[in-house]
Amino acid sequence: MKNLLFFVLLLFLSVRFSYAQNNCNYQLSGYIIDEHDASALAFSTISLVGENRGVVADIEGYFILTELCAKKYKIAISHIGCEPDTVEIQIKKSVMKNFFLEHHAEALEEVKITGNSDPKNFQQTKVSEAVLSENTGKSIGEILSAINGVNTFKTGANISKPVINGFKNNRVQFINQGIQLQSQQWGDEHAPEIDPFAAANYTVIKGSSSVKYTGGALGGLVLIEPKPLLRSPGLKGEFNSIFAINNRLYNNSLMLEGNSKFFPRFAWRIQGSFKRSGNIKTPSYYQKNTGLSELNGSADMGYYGEKWNVLFFYSLFNSEVGIFSGAHIGNLTDLQQAIDRNEPRTEDQDGFSYEIRRPKQIIIHELAKMEFNYYPTELGKINFKFARQFNIREEFDKELPRNPDLAALNIPEFSLGLESFSSNLNWTLPDVKKWKTEIGVAFIEQTNSINSFTDFIPDYKQNIYSAFLLEQWQKENFGVSMGLRLDRNELQTNKLIKREYINFQNDFNSLTINLGFNYSWAEKSTLKTNITYTERPPAINELYSSGLHHGSASIEFGNSNIGKEKSSSFDFTYLFKNKKWEYELYTYVRLIRDFIYLNPTGLELTIRGAYPSYEWTNTDALINGFDQTIHYYVTEKLSISNAASFLWGRNIMSENYLINMPANRIEISFDYLLTLPKKNKSYSTKIGNQYVFMQNRYNPEQEFAIPPDSYHLFFAGLGIKTKVKEKQNIELSVRAENIFNKAYRDYLNRFRFFADEQGRNFTIRLKYNF
Repeated sequence: MKNLLFFVLLLFLSVRFSYAQNNCNYQLSGYIIDEHDASALAFSTISLVGENRGVVADIEGYFILTELCAKKYKIAISHIGCEPDTVEIQIKKSVMKNFFLEHHAEALEEVKITGNSDPKNFQQTKVSEAVLSENTGKSIGEILSAINGVNTFKTGANISKPVINGFKNNRVQFINQGIQLQSQQWGDEHAPEIDPFAAANYTVIKGSSSVKYTGGALGGLVLIEPKPLLRSPGLKGEFNSIFAINNRLYNNSLMLEGNSKFFPRFAWRIQGSFKRSGNIKTPSYYQKNTGLSELNGSADMGYYGEKWNVLFFYSLFNSEVGIFSGAHIGNLTDLQQAIDRNEPRTEDQDGFSYEIRRPKQIIIHELAKMEFNYYPTELGKINFKFARQFNIREEFDKELPRNPDLAALNIPEFSLGLESFSSNLNWTLPDVKKWKTEIGVAFIEQTNSINSFTDFIPDYKQNIYSAFLLEQWQKENFGVSMGLRLDRNELQTNKLIKREYINFQNDFNSLTINLGFNYSWAEKSTLKTNITYTERPPAINELYSSGLHHGSASIEFGNSNIGKEKSSSFDFTYLFKNKKWEYELYTYVRLIRDFIYLNPTGLELTIRGAYPSYEWTNTDALINGFDQTIHYYVTEKLSISNAASFLWGRNIMSENYLINMPANRIEISFDYLLTLPKKNKSYSTKIGNQYVFMQNRYNPEQEFAIPPDSYHLFFAGLGIKTKVKEKQNIELSVRAENIFNKAYRDYLNRFRFFADEQGRNFTIRLKYNF
């Protein structure tokens, strides 16, 4: 397979460069920069006036125009919220030049919609700045749930992770700082170890349409990106402070970034955050031991040359999470009674406290990254990344060991250490006849060690080799995208069986193929389609997990005989936009052969207590659904939004429903925005309702209890944004959730058997930019 891939790439490149030999082979490259604060203007448009062609800058504001002749060009530069500019430049050779744009004063007028889909990029949705402001202080999973079709799978009050159109865990990959997150993401209660304050952009790519990042992401990708470093002299900062009433959460963060006029090629940023919360309160009781504590920090620096730059990033994530004590039960009778009763036992309805006791989790994640970008004008762009990640996960049982000496040590019952090294080399070739080409290779090395008496998963080493080829062709109203990716996973496991360590070797070759189209007409409508075939090898827990998983309060058994998943999917998107309406319809059909899922097998009693029991197994599955989003602008100030997400999941082999599929939901909201440009102020208000249907599509033989009833949740918010000085802005907002203090339980919460969800909550947010 490696020789075949090399031959295909060599043949393809030789054809490309044969087209590139012409007399007009000069290039113009550079950055588009905000004249006001020297930040990069991502996705700016650079056009050649009179020639009907141009390019869009990347996330760092970098652009490159190719196939230029030796003559004078008139170049038009534009960016949303900026005054467009037109400049003339004489091309005598390939040149690098930066351009500056000035923001309008009307930049305060932000449209409050949940996400923006790019009509040219396939199935990508970005969380808007307004929605990020409304959700500051929440977890990554909760922030992403603002995108239609993205839900959260919870384990109790404080642990959540995104579910994209029914897929989660190993089928949803996180790309943080351009690096794939390497942690224990196989667990339902293993939330992504990323500080939301260290990022500026959140983009969800639904489905497996993007082959350049990773293989096996059947559900999609989450791209988490920082804002670019300052490119001109100055000092900027941002302070956030959040307080929530329900669990008395307080969350503060500070970011400073700068660039010196004495050393303008060097830029830096430092950031830190602290979060603490106490017991969650439902409408009628507190949940005992549901506190949270986080302390995170990061540092970012870069040096920019004429045709190259080098970037360094380091982050440290520290979290201690309390697990609801009512989820850890002593015997089978008490477990069944806990599922049947409406409220937890009295001893699990503690008053408010910040104290975090057993059971709990302690998580530490470290990321160190070096990135090098080289822009040789005749060769396109070369990007190299090298990263080390180290993840520590400790899970503590409710009860201390019976041995008094061990109990005095207070050591975790389950402790994991995962060290990962990754290397990525990507090459973006110069455009040839509107074709954009990107090729890349990657290597990941993982070493997982068990540092406890419990080995729920075994020690293992894993090497992953990858290569991809991505082709995109785009005219004004029609585009084609083609992608190919090959992955090889080599997994070596050392598992303790009957007091003897036995080695297992599992090797998997995986293929991803993607073909996409987009077509626009009348400057108002766009159609996008994606056809994708993806293979995903089983993860370590699906193969070799065994025993009690403390974090999820369940017993799980792997299956070393299961094979890789094979998914065939079709996605279709229709976009319409005019002055009054914005409409988006996203539909999908996914047929997965050998779908790997956790099948409930009953209730089991152990010496540590009684727990639900599950076993990993294969089946054939069909998942289909649609996400519909509508925005209607009644006036320039008032808008109405509606979002609907419906999903059907079927087990084809058993002719029944799949477990843990999101229930259908509908949301409607009203937004009012009043802007006073002369006073440099804007006022916003929002009110809305979300209705979640009861999950009626379930298999009674797989559920320990009937899924919860449907429920309505009402929310509202008020905000003010004001410009204090030329470079200083203040945002103050108040948001109320579950206004009517509704007692409800959600089907996508593994602790729905034991307690209600959070009751009424008010959150106050302050943001100061300087």
